[in-house]
Amino acid sequence: SEINIGGSNQPTGNLKQRTVLWANNVWITAGLLTNSNKYIYRSTNGTTWTAIDISGLTDIGSVYTNGIYALTSVGGNAAKWWFGIGGKLYYSSDDAATWALHATFTGEIIQDLAFTNNTLVALVKHGGNPHLRAAASSDTTDFSDKVQLTDSNNQGLSGNNAKRMAAGAGRV
Repeated sequence: SEINIGGSNQPTGNLKQRTVLWANNVWITAGLLTNSNKYIYRSTNGTTWTAIDISGLTDIGSVYTNGIYALTSVGGNAAKWWFGIGGKLYYSSDDAATWALHATFTGEIIQDLAFTNNTLVALVKHGGNPHLRAAASSDTTDFSDKVQLTDSNNQGLSGNNAKRMAAGAGRV
């Protein structure tokens, strides 16, 4: 059934949500942000949602206009979550109840995030071109150098079209 964030019996909001994910018996959705509305939304049943105020996060005020499109979790029974906005990566270790700045990618925009095979993968845009970065689950602040995506002819992909990815069983 439809849930209208900002509707009756729901938290403040009603902005377009751009990503949704379920892990560890928790639903998280996030999307567009404004000067007065900086929330992600959390639910344990998919029907009743809580607005999580992220306005106090480090640097969130300077990157809010991009909205949140990148969201991932370790999945399973782990309480670890990440979201990216602009070049900032934020982290939660308590099933998305609280968040903190985790890493910064200078000169890059985080397009998407995925977690697979004990690795956090970030799809970033740099110089208008798509790149990947990866960090082992043992230290998700230590990312690899960026690697530009290539096509089947081993030519570097260019442009702004690579904005989403999927991952599973160690493949991205």
